[in-house]
Amino acid sequence: MAFCKQCGQQLIDGAAFCPYCGTPVAAQHPAQDFQPEQPVDNTQPQGYDQQQGYDQQQGYGQPQGYGQPQGYEQPQGYGQQQYGQQQYQQYGQQQYQQQYQQYGQQPYNQLSADDDVRRNKGIAWLSYFGILFLIPMFAKKESPFCQYHVKQGATLFCVNLIYFIITRIFLAIVGAIFPGHYNYYFYQNSGVYTFFRVIFSLGSILFFVLAIIGIVNAAGGKYKELPIIGKIPFIAKLLDKFYNKK
Repeated sequence: MAFCKQCGQQLIDGAAFCPYCGTPVAAQHPAQDFQPEQPVDNTQPQGYDQQQGYDQQQGYGQPQGYGQPQGYEQPQGYGQQQYGQQQYQQYGQQQYQQQYQQYGQQPYNQLSADDDVRRNKGIAWLSYFGILFLIPMFAKKESPFCQYHVKQGATLFCVNLIYFIITRIFLAIVGAIFPGHYNYYFYQNSGVYTFFRVIFSLGSILFFVLAIIGIVNAAGGKYKELPIIGKIPFIAKLLDKFYNKK
């Protein structure tokens, strides 16, 4: 039995041409038994061992390179890529926390002088509104800028209070020595009493001007002492004990 070397079909005995493809039988080599190619099993990778695969299905692991294309090589550093991304994320979170602390919750002892002034000049000027110096004193007691102006404002408040008490006592004594008189329905002070009251009123205006100067210095972020009373040390020393108290 002969087969066509061109198409592999069975030839009829004595035929000069292949009835399927038309190839001359005489031009072909002596007939040989045609053996069709065996179908390739693509369900298993090249070099797959059935017994080895069976063992692997039992939990002994997959062969090296199984499930990957032939010639596939794992990129260098691939196993470190995920670890590097985690490191990058952790580094980014640390940077964010540092920036958040710097501009939001960073301790005052770690702030620069410029940052301290920028953050607290909006409240430090309250130190020159009389008793309101207590607000920055307790609210921003860790800020050196607020501490400075609280000391100035507290000194101004205490000196003004002492001045007021002394002048009222003095005027009461002058009024007793030089009493006034009633002019119709109004009581008219003596000329001496009126003179001293005017003089003491000018002193009150001076304290008002000093308060304005302190407000301008604090709002402008300046470390600047008040004129005349800025160097009085008594109130500042008492406040140092308050600030240094643990």
